[in-house]
Amino acid sequence: MSKHAYQIQALSQISGSQRKGQILAELRFAHQMSCAQENKWDHCIDEAISYLNDYAARHGVLTDAAVTEAERLLLPCAAACKEYTLLFAGHAHIDMNWQWRYDETVSITLDTLRTVLHLMDEFHDFTFSQSQASIYEIVEKYEPAMLEEIRARIAAGQWEVTASTWVEADRNMPAAERVARHQLY
Repeated sequence: MSKHAYQIQALSQISGSQRKGQILAELRFAHQMSCAQENKWDHCIDEAISYLNDYAARHGVLTDAAVTEAERLLLPCAAACKEYTLLFAGHAHIDMNWQWRYDETVSITLDTLRTVLHLMDEFHDFTFSQSQASIYEIVEKYEPAMLEEIRARIAAGQWEVTASTWVEADRNMPAAERVARHQLY
């Protein structure tokens, strides 16, 4: 773990206002951006982290005012941060192995995907990815018209089929053989 990552993690342990999460995310992004630019902005990050640590030592909490000041200290790197384009894709993890009945899994799957399709109607740049092949079998069996809508969204570039396994598996626990067989299935 880098020095800044460690310091930002330590800041997360300090009590704070609702905006504390915001400055932590900004510091993490600034840190990653600075690393990509040969640590060009480390001095701004050092100042902001130092300020927040000093403030917390004096007041015992990170307030909105402290966050605002830390953001001011990060301003010199703002233009460089804005040169990046962030891409986000929605995803719904539907746990097929959870302790519910199959009919509940079907209902949750169809409700979730219907919501996604409604969001795509409302937000034309919304992109979604689904990583479980079994989801598509449920849609095909119980809501074939929805499958056609999904196909249209795939063709439009709004829906990414990222399914490489039947269901999302825990990659930490199973043996390699199980993962390989799951991929083949």
